[in-house]
Order: sequence, then structure tokens, then C-alpha cells
Amino acid sequence: MARDYLKNSTRRPATALRAEGVSFAYRSDWVLRDVSLSVGDGEMVGLVGPNGSGKSTLVRLMAGLLAPGQGRTYLFDRPFHDYPRRDAARYISYVPQDMPAVFGFTAGDFVIMGRRPHQGYLPFDTEHDERLAVEAMRETETDGFADRPLTELSGGERQRVLVAAALAQEPSVMLLDEPTASLDLHYQVQIHSLLRRLNRARTITTIVVTHDLNLACLFFPRVIVLSEGRIVADGPPRDVLTPERIRDVYKVDVSYAHHGDGTPMIVPHPGAEDRG
Repeated sequence: MARDYLKNSTRRPATALRAEGVSFAYRSDWVLRDVSLSVGDGEMVGLVGPNGSGKSTLVRLMAGLLAPGQGRTYLFDRPFHDYPRRDAARYISYVPQDMPAVFGFTAGDFVIMGRRPHQGYLPFDTEHDERLAVEAMRETETDGFADRPLTELSGGERQRVLVAAALAQEPSVMLLDEPTASLDLHYQVQIHSLLRRLNRARTITTIVVTHDLNLACLFFPRVIVLSEGRIVADGPPRDVLTPERIRDVYKVDVSYAHHGDGTPMIVPHPGAEDRG
């Protein structure tokens, strides 16, 4: 079993996720073409690119939610198809852009559902499950509405509940597709800071899709840039998010300012939206 493979290993493989020559099409429309990448155990990676560049599809492939049309994906050096879905879910959590339609549940109910992969086929919430759910809600500041129905929460509140459920899952890998898209600036910074803290403290391999290039510069040591279904740059943000590459990929002119620690801050030029 896949779980026994990691549990009984003397050490976890150095590579958490890998894609080799992956291509994917929706019907006949190729979204990704010959993508290869490797993400080390414990890395924190930002995935950026224009709309339609294949970011969400790539994350879903790396989460095992889609099967490549060509190529192969790996989780801890084993092909994804070797893992029963339930076993893979014990190691990898996926946070989508939007919460699935869930009616009749409170926020607390939804978060404890993150424990399902660790339970038997007849789910039973133990004190351990409840404690982890409470801790996850506290860390994401969602504990204040644990008893409120999901249908009464704002979009931003529901998104934080999604992150809390992913944390309760106790993953080795977290894949998040624009987790802060509907959040205000306070919670954008809070969630990214939380992900960075968890990455460092628990060695959780983290890949986050984001459209915010400045957040990518602030929080991710490694940034992968996608354009038209291919990886066009991969490395530290100051090396890959250059004004020249942003102009090529986004068709927008920008310049750099810098934070006090030297982190680049990307500033669009006035009238940049009129370019191209």
C-alpha cells in the first residue's frame, strides 16, 4: 500500500512532486504541452501566469485529480496511479478556487471532514480529529464562526474554511489554487504568512497558484511562470519576474521598486493596460 511505502521508509524521498513530459487537453484543446518539473520535499513554490496559461490544470494534475494525456506525474517518487485515491489523500490536500456546493453543514462540520482520509470506511470523529479541526480553525481565524452554516458565510470566509479543512487533513503536500483571490489585503497576507509558517515548521511542501506577482515576490523562494501551456521560467522571483519577462508574458510594462530587505516590488507603468 502507498501509505505503508512512506510510513515504513527510513526517510521520505527528497522529491515530493514530479511531472515528466506532461501534456493535457480538454477534448481537443491542449492546455499543457510537455511540462516537466520537480518540487523538493518541503519547498514553497508560487505558480504564476496569465489567464488560460494552464496553472489550475497543472495543479490539478499534480494533485492527482486529473490524469495526463501524455507523460506521468509522481508523488514521493511513485507514479500517482500506484496510489489508491484514499491513500494519496492522506498525504496531499488540494484547495480549489471555490468551495463546492455543501448544504446543511456548519463551518466546523466542513473542517472536520478534512479528517476523512485518516478515518475508517465508516467515518467516526475521535477526540484527536476534533482537536486538529479546532486547531486548524484557530490558525485560520475561522473558529469564531464554527457553528455558522456555510451558506451564511461570505466568499472570503468560506475560502478560509477551505484552507482550515486542508490543514486539518495533516498533509505532507498542499496545493492551493488562488486561495486568496476573494480575500481582502489583511487576509491575503495572513493566509500567505500562515502557509509560509506551516511550510517551515512542518515541512509541508506547498504550491500556490496566484495572480498577485508582488505576493509571489514576498512569500515564495521559488516561482514558476507558465505561458501558453508551457513553463517559461523557474527560479527565485527576482530572476524570473523581470520587467522583460513580464512584458513578454503579460503584455504589460512594469518597473521595479524594492522593499527594505531588497525584495522586488513590481510597479505597472501608467497606461500599461493600453499596451498590446
